[in-house]
Amino acid sequence: MNAVHLPNPSQIASAQISDYWAAYETNVKSVVVLATAFIPTANKAHATILGLAAGAFSLPPATTPGLSAYLTSKLAMVKILEFLAVENPTIFIASVHPGMVDTEIFQLQGIGSKIQESSQLTINVDGWPYTTAD
Repeated sequence: MNAVHLPNPSQIASAQISDYWAAYETNVKSVVVLATAFIPTANKAHATILGLAAGAFSLPPATTPGLSAYLTSKLAMVKILEFLAVENPTIFIASVHPGMVDTEIFQLQGIGSKIQESSQLTINVDGWPYTTAD
């Protein structure tokens, strides 16, 4: 699953609260909503929940200025998934990091050209049916 709100890049002190908080509403609340709808009726022997994390949250904040809303909400999503995994040990629950591919979020920050991984690597690692323009 990957529900994403991409807030306008901004410093925390000058952020529009509604835009900043929308990242949490989308990236965190969506996981809780999914869990409450899916887990009670899932075939626990075969169920899987995968959350798409953000590779950039492993970078120092100095390299991703203005992305605190997006990256901290993605970190919170990962933590929610960790709790869900502990609470539901018979369901495979994990977050996956797709690699750092030159996407819109990096373009908005002007750092897209510094990204070294290609979308093809993401396809090979995750094995998900992505389509690319490469």
